[in-house]
Amino acid sequence: MPQVFLGNFDFEHELAAKSNSPTNALRRLNAELSWHLAALTTPGDGIWLPAMPSSEFLTAARELLGDVLLSKDASAFRGGFTICPWGWSSQIRTLAERHHLTANGPSLTATRRANSRQHSFLIEQQLEVALAGTFAIAGMDQLEHALITRFNSSPDQRWVIKSDFGMSGRERVVGHGPQLDEAARRWIEKRLARHEWLIFEPWLDRISEAGILLDIPKREDSGNAIRLVALTELMTDSRGQYAGTRTGPDVNAKAETIWQPAVEAAMQFAILLRAEGYFGPIGIDAMQYFATEADRIAGRPSIRPIQDVNARWTMGFIAATWTQRLAPNACSTWRLMPVKDFCQRLNLGGNLEGERQLLRTRGLDLTEALLGPTASARVLWTSPICLGNEPVRHVGLLISGATRDIVDDAERRVISG
Repeated sequence: MPQVFLGNFDFEHELAAKSNSPTNALRRLNAELSWHLAALTTPGDGIWLPAMPSSEFLTAARELLGDVLLSKDASAFRGGFTICPWGWSSQIRTLAERHHLTANGPSLTATRRANSRQHSFLIEQQLEVALAGTFAIAGMDQLEHALITRFNSSPDQRWVIKSDFGMSGRERVVGHGPQLDEAARRWIEKRLARHEWLIFEPWLDRISEAGILLDIPKREDSGNAIRLVALTELMTDSRGQYAGTRTGPDVNAKAETIWQPAVEAAMQFAILLRAEGYFGPIGIDAMQYFATEADRIAGRPSIRPIQDVNARWTMGFIAATWTQRLAPNACSTWRLMPVKDFCQRLNLGGNLEGERQLLRTRGLDLTEALLGPTASARVLWTSPICLGNEPVRHVGLLISGATRDIVDDAERRVISG
């Protein structure tokens, strides 16, 4: 049965509170990110879009996607599709029932466990890969005592406190030294008063991050093993939020070198989640970091095998699938570029007319426009400038080439000019 993809990118908020009502900002975020699910489709599938791209962009995109049904009207998918959300929640099952769509996902209990930092912390301890210095916060007295004990002599050392459910640098506070500032104190006290689970972690001196993308079969499907879909390298901005993904054979090869301990831990983690009833896509992030200044000077990195667990689709799956579809066997970077910077680089208006102008003159292949006629890399534009006549915040670009050096050089030129 064909699938209809639905972008509930506020999925973690849905898990945290059944009564969660998305803000206008989250609704717009869902609308803007939903188009990127196009990467995951195959001919015959559909995407339930909160806001539609222009007819001109849709015409150009069909050259990449083939026969995919795109609609903001749920009735277009009634009765003939299996719903495939960004992540499974009770709201998704209600939507599926209301619109007569087949829902074939893991139970809410299994999904909540798989995405819970509290549950992840327990499994990390079981696998003996938990980060040293991490602890669950039982109350303000315990936290303040720990801060004074650990950081009284190192006031510049940073730390982070995270909630049970969160994503892309959200639902956390970052601080340093032994004292809490007033904003951090209010954030923590508010959540403790609601009996929410919080975790304290030392801030790590990051070198790089990897996304380990797995597909977990149903536990009763004993003939199929958990599959490593791809290894990716994560790119984040200064706020720790997603900026892009490196993927391709050069990155996948690191699964057997730099990231082998993380891949092995991720597989063991996934085996335990499968036994608890979770199945489907999962992205497990790992980090390479320097544990001490002496390690930095000596060039001795450490690996945190389980940094974050996202039992859902991730942007890494989108990047890896775009690469498989549009640049197979190439080294690639899929990058989200601020639409203002994108339009400025191409001397376009950041509006629907600017999008139409670009489609008329260049189509979706922007290699010559951004890199010149003799470029060794290729640049494809994968998402619209406008949705529902309103500009988006970011556009997706797939930059590919024969080697990582070629791609990195092209990316610098595209982003910086």
